[in-house]
Amino acid sequence: MILQIIKKVFEAVLCKMIRWPSNERIRKASIIFMCYIFLFIVMVPFFLAMTSIHRIKIKDAFNPKTELGITYEDVSLKTKDGLNIKGWFVPADSDKAVIIAHGLGANKSNFIGTVDMWHQLNFNVLIFDFRGHGMSDGHTVTFGYKERLDVMIGLEYLMKSKKFLPEKIVGYGVSFGGAAMIHAANEMRVFHKIIIDSSFASLDDMADTIVDGESIIPVFCRKMFKEMGLFFIRLDVGFDIREHSPENVVGRLAGTPMLFIHGKGDPLINWEQTQRLYEKAGGPKKVVFLETQGHFGTMNDASYVDIIRGFVVN
Repeated sequence: MILQIIKKVFEAVLCKMIRWPSNERIRKASIIFMCYIFLFIVMVPFFLAMTSIHRIKIKDAFNPKTELGITYEDVSLKTKDGLNIKGWFVPADSDKAVIIAHGLGANKSNFIGTVDMWHQLNFNVLIFDFRGHGMSDGHTVTFGYKERLDVMIGLEYLMKSKKFLPEKIVGYGVSFGGAAMIHAANEMRVFHKIIIDSSFASLDDMADTIVDGESIIPVFCRKMFKEMGLFFIRLDVGFDIREHSPENVVGRLAGTPMLFIHGKGDPLINWEQTQRLYEKAGGPKKVVFLETQGHFGTMNDASYVDIIRGFVVN
């Protein structure tokens, strides 16, 4: 609807401005051609922007009982900005707990493998659908900034309702979930340890990656299309998401042990993004790069569980 309005307005302006050529049919064809060129320039960044922050919600395909044969509790939490967040709590026979923050466009059932891993490590597990995902409220994604509120209400649930001590709670964030975890930890300094897997450092760089991945966009236009797309996102969410890049806040988490992991063959988020996060983080910190392929392909490495175990135990 917005694009149709823009098209009509631009077409009316062109009709007023263009008086050449005198042939009416040629003049009209020229106006239509210019109109569609303009529409293409506006439509592509608009489409990329809107599909980036408004995701199709995917419902759960299964649950811990049907897939893993382990008991769980359905959890419903309300964030400070009034959204209902749906999740699962998977109990274990220990005083340790982990919050799992899933990736963009996914849901909690997509990360059932990580639930199983942490359950095998004897951690109580809290996993939830981020806002705009799965069974939770909302339709807009902010690449980790507002999603921090979802992680924060999860922390409050573990501490207040389940009575876990902060020094027993680990944060585990994957990709976009890692960004939310960093922002949440910046506001609530209660995590005992944090693990960030296959995440990004700069939202400006991520915007470049998205635009560069569209072969329909000429190389010389990509910077303009990126800025236009970010402008549309800013109109929608109310702020410049680049200002809330994880690399801008990760240095404030000094004192909280952090483990960064990334696969060298990640085609979506380059491993150098994790290297930047690691360099800007305080200490104590550790970074591990694995020779795996695919985005969040790190779990396919035979040493992955041992790396996680070694970090949370020591």
